[in-house]
Amino acid sequence: MRAWMYWIGTALLLAAVFYISLPHVSQNTIYVSPSGDNNNAGTITRPVKTIQRGVDIAKPGDTVLIAPGLYRETVSLSEKSRSVKPIRLYADTSRQQHAIITGSEPSSSLPWSPCSDAGCAAIPADSRNHVYTTTLPWDEIPTIITETGKDGTVTRLPLARNPNEQVSDPNKYHEFWWHAASGSPSINTLYDPAHLTHAPLMSGGRAFIIDGADRCGTYMYILPIKKHDPASGTLETVGPIGALTYGHQENGISQYTTYYIDNVASLLDTPGEWYFDQKTKSLYIWPLGNDNPKNLTIEIGRREVGININRSQVVVDNIRIQNINDHGYFDYPTGAIVIAPHTAIDSVSLHRIHSAHSGYGILAEPRGSGSIHGITITDARMDTLSKGAISLMGSIENSQSISNIRIDRSVIEKSGFPYGEAAVSVARASDVHITRQTIRDVASYGIHVGGYEKKPIVTKQIVIADNIIERSCQNSSGCAALKIFGGQFSDTFIKNNTLRDTQGWSYCVEARDKRNGFGMGVFISNASGIKVVHNQSINNTGSAFLAFTRQMPATDNIFYANTAANSLVGIALESGAGDADTDPAAHASRHNNSVIARNTLTQNETALSIDPASPQSLIILGNTLIKNATALLFQGTPVVSPDDIPLQYPSWQR
Repeated sequence: MRAWMYWIGTALLLAAVFYISLPHVSQNTIYVSPSGDNNNAGTITRPVKTIQRGVDIAKPGDTVLIAPGLYRETVSLSEKSRSVKPIRLYADTSRQQHAIITGSEPSSSLPWSPCSDAGCAAIPADSRNHVYTTTLPWDEIPTIITETGKDGTVTRLPLARNPNEQVSDPNKYHEFWWHAASGSPSINTLYDPAHLTHAPLMSGGRAFIIDGADRCGTYMYILPIKKHDPASGTLETVGPIGALTYGHQENGISQYTTYYIDNVASLLDTPGEWYFDQKTKSLYIWPLGNDNPKNLTIEIGRREVGININRSQVVVDNIRIQNINDHGYFDYPTGAIVIAPHTAIDSVSLHRIHSAHSGYGILAEPRGSGSIHGITITDARMDTLSKGAISLMGSIENSQSISNIRIDRSVIEKSGFPYGEAAVSVARASDVHITRQTIRDVASYGIHVGGYEKKPIVTKQIVIADNIIERSCQNSSGCAALKIFGGQFSDTFIKNNTLRDTQGWSYCVEARDKRNGFGMGVFISNASGIKVVHNQSINNTGSAFLAFTRQMPATDNIFYANTAANSLVGIALESGAGDADTDPAAHASRHNNSVIARNTLTQNETALSIDPASPQSLIILGNTLIKNATALLFQGTPVVSPDDIPLQYPSWQR
């Protein structure tokens, strides 16, 4: 008996010494463990069970130390006092294991019935021998369901859909979608008798539609189906398909439109698919493992937020967050980490966050009069996200709603499928540094920074530097690895980035324009005052560097000492002339005071393509052109060399 007590005491002493020696552990530390009890005091020998309980009993300045294990909860950090002392959430990594917050519940915890016994009238008869059903005992509608196979591979299961999900080439994500047969452009009626005449009724489902008319594969629209008429082979959506830009409604549907339908019970006909009936709370799954879900490792989304931060002075370090539902953005923010304060908060530090199989990874969006000053995100790892990995959205009315942002050394892969959002998106924020990201294999933009558009507010101090972005824009044309959009910028630098293999694929571009895609390296759209220096942009299906103006001016942009290679155009200064929504004032001042100097342009179809409003204000100086098919297009006309452009060069340029 004494020997047993001796060893227990020794173990506790060693554990206490170990925890105290960990970095970041203060004397006021709350301990959390999956084997704990929320009635405990949160000491090392009597840890609490949930992270939320640890947060609730922590005082400003305390550390919540989280043991490895699975935590099925949403953690909320709210302001308790006016204290400026931080609260810290740290995961113990000493045992090479992870602290994981999951938004899901296991299928093994629920009772399941085979559809072959239960009837399941809405499920196709041929599927019922494979489909199982249960009633969910919670109100949250699942959107993320994953299944882990015997080999450890985790697969996100798709909602019941047609056509069924097939990907033969990851750069052509929607090559197997249905193609509309519409001859006349439309905004809400899709005509496709080949598929819609004999398909089951799909009213009430969702249509995922990539436009094929005015924008040719640029945007995706996800809308409820208002009416499906098999007799005419048509589908009508709730809401328009096509961009609405400054009062001009574009057409979105044409014979080049691609689409699929999901969220319809009668489409559940393939292993891995599922359907949820909101009225009865009935979930139907055809498991990949072809067995009762009671015996499989299936995780069913139950929560739409992993960590909710609504206070100042927060540090979160080394926590994994997974299986967070992806709906509800337009009503309230959702994501693995959500920062949506209604008041002013500052100093939020997020380190070594790993998010997978979720909607948003990190979403910051002040609400009402709220603001965020100071967000640091370092060493994040984001993969397999249906929306954006890091999305920071400031108010268009408040120039101080988000400021002092540092995003450094993140690795982002496989984000934006199927919703087509940017991997890193920052809008209406000042003093932003996005550095040393590695972004690859994403549906849309790698990095997208937006300004205040036509508001008289200048976006200041933006630095995008030393990033590697490759194989972006796999689900969208007219897309770029790195984009700056909308309005006036100052002290804004794009420098030392490597941008390569931007696909920009869409069925529309391939079918209509007979090319593999239209994806750009750096895209300055309707924005002025950007300095683009020392970047490498190679193997793009569109322009390596492009400045474009249509609704807002694109002036005072500098392209200096960049390398553009193996792309459609090396550097292009273009206009929206002829587009219905082009602003005459923006068009009349396009590319004034812009500079293209000391760039190396090699093996592009066209080295330079420029269309300035005032040629005498444009400076082209000291560029090196090597083995380009065409050296220069000036206002659409090929010329032999820059010396043949009728420009009035400044005396120092000569």
